[in-house]
Parts: sequence; structure tokens; C-alpha cells
Amino acid sequence: MKTPSIILSITFLALPLFAHDPFSVPASPADAAAARADLLSAETQAQIQHTQTVLNSAEMQKIAQRTPAIKSMMARDLAALKDAAAATAAGE
Repeated sequence: MKTPSIILSITFLALPLFAHDPFSVPASPADAAAARADLLSAETQAQIQHTQTVLNSAEMQKIAQRTPAIKSMMARDLAALKDAAAATAAGE
């Protein structure tokens, strides 16, 4: 009787994949675009937060002190992420 337990475990593992309503259809293309923008914005914000955390870590501060080029590169990457977040928020 291992088959039912395998099926149940696969079902429970797959549930998070269907946490959203897979049968709901956005009312309009604008709603679909807004939903995509919200998702992209959330992902971009998470990337910005992670990048800021890494940049502020003690290890990165030591590396940046030894290599100014790395510090400017990290600042440029963070600025690019923030620009992407602003563009996403503006709907571009």
C-alpha cells in the first residue's frame, strides 16, 4: 500500500504550486499587466533588499575598502536595480 502514500505526498508537495487560483482569468489585459507588474515589483524589491544587505555586510565593506572599483561596481548595480524597480512601478 505504498502507492496511496506516494500519491498523497506528491499532492501535498504540489499544493504550493496551486496556491493561487489557476482557473481565475484576469478580467482584462490591463489587469494581467498589473498583476505581472506587481509580481515583478515584489521580485525587484526583494533583489534590492538582498543587494543592500550584502553591500552592508562587514565582509563586503572590507573588500570595498581594499578595492574601490568593486565598491563603485556594487553601487552601480544597486542603482540599476532601483532604476528597474522605478520602471516597473511606472509600468514601462
